[in-house]
Amino acid sequence: MKTIHRARFKLIGEKGDEKLKGHTVTICGLGSVGSTAAEVLAREDFDLRLIDRGRVEEEDMARLNLFVEEDITKFKVKQAKHRVEEINPRVQVKCFHEDLNDANVFLVKSDLVIDTTNQPEVNRLIFDHCQKEKIPLIYIRYSGSRVKVLVATKRINAKYFDVLSDVGNVTEEGVYSGTTMLGSMIVINRIFKHFLGDTGSYLLEADAWTGKYKSKKL
Repeated sequence: MKTIHRARFKLIGEKGDEKLKGHTVTICGLGSVGSTAAEVLAREDFDLRLIDRGRVEEEDMARLNLFVEEDITKFKVKQAKHRVEEINPRVQVKCFHEDLNDANVFLVKSDLVIDTTNQPEVNRLIFDHCQKEKIPLIYIRYSGSRVKVLVATKRINAKYFDVLSDVGNVTEEGVYSGTTMLGSMIVINRIFKHFLGDTGSYLLEADAWTGKYKSKKL
């Protein structure tokens, strides 16, 4: 296998590179945040488990960085796997064309789970399972220009899960394209920091329109 040499961010360095190797991340939901996270993580040699039941919709293409026009109407997980393997054939990608429920939530098992589904019932299912199985979880909700991220690496009070529900409704408020990009970068940042040793739990809030940002360690 060919070794890829790249200019590494000096705060990560060679030692950090070693810590980042060999991890598998599950991404639940391949919308704007999930697909962007999949692309970045694939470029950084993370193995991936991708879970989504939906298809690539034309109306969402402005925010779906991983997909191209020919992917429209096709299943997201299958096309995401194809695109990721085009970007980096070294990564291992498993895809699941599934709606998560009590019977198959075990599919999320990995070194860390990202929940980008923006669906309250699914969010709760994933949160409860990850808390029970002690799987680190990064859960994101967004609407309009607001984004909230919960990093749960340990048992936390469920009230913090409920805090994310007040971010608003995408159907009513729509989504500013900068919101999902900002949310994706917050998620990626926390993934890197987690595997580099910052394994704390956090509640993060940001507004892509105003530029305001808050971070609280739990």
